Amino acid sequence: MVGNNHNFLAKIAKKLKEIIKRNKTMFADLDEIDKDMIIDYTIAGIIAVYQTWFRNNQNVSIDEISVKLSELSANGFNYFIKGVCEKRKEVR
Repeated sequence: MVGNNHNFLAKIAKKLKEIIKRNKTMFADLDEIDKDMIIDYTIAGIIAVYQTWFRNNQNVSIDEISVKLSELSANGFNYFIKGVCEKRKEVR
């Protein structure tokens, strides 16, 4: 079962990498080594978040996780953290 899970995740990662690399403008100024490093780092993080969500049956919807991952991927850590902190201030 573990081998199948690894193969499945490897296929997902490969497909995501292909899709991301289609965006020529996003990585126009980067060489292939830097581009691959950034894409691999991002994909590994996304997969890890979903794995944690599935394993721990977190009290957050898959849609909310996906939106947060999209925001994080598109805007970076600083933007995401700033947004989370602002939302927490609004709740208080």
